[in-house]
Formats: sequence, C-alpha cells, structure tokens
Amino acid sequence: MIKGLVISMTSILISTSAFAGVKSICGSNDDRVLSFDAKIGRLSVEGKHKGCTVTMISETCGVTAGHCEPVLERAEFNTPESINNEPQPSNLKDVYKIDKSTIVA
Repeated sequence: MIKGLVISMTSILISTSAFAGVKSICGSNDDRVLSFDAKIGRLSVEGKHKGCTVTMISETCGVTAGHCEPVLERAEFNTPESINNEPQPSNLKDVYKIDKSTIVA
C-alpha cells in the first residue's frame, strides 16, 4: 500500500537548444556510483522506472526535469540496487503517490 502522504512536484523546463551539440551526458562508460542521499528518489509509472529522478526540497515538495512530467505518478525512495540491469522496486513504505494537481511547470 502506498503511504497517505502526497508529494507536491515542481517541474523545471530547460530549453533543449542549450544542449543542441550534446548527444549524451553519460558518455560510453557507466561510471555512476551508489547514492545514499535520502532526498533523491526515482519516479515511476505503474511500478516501472522511467529514467527520471526527483530531488526533495522540503518534506512535501520536490523538483525534477520538465520532460519527466509524464511519469509523475509515484516517487520511490531507498531504492535497492538493480539485479541483472533490472531496477528493483522500493519497499512499499518508501513509495509515495504524487498529487498531479500541484505540478507547476
């Protein structure tokens, strides 16, 4: 069961022309490192991770990239490591429904 707390979200829109010459910010090597920052969560739709994250700026307000608006359904925190490159779901106590009526673009 998803907790009763509802998270308000703020989208930040950035002009893509600022990144016109950049094809990828990741490069050819996966050099990500584990993060244990409790303020950072992953966004998902129907339990499926869609590649977007959220950063909480208060107890009930978070920010994410503007292109992530379609996946503003659930925010998952304390996410476990992937298994065989498959993202694993967070414990239900760490999953929050996003109140879409509070989204500001």
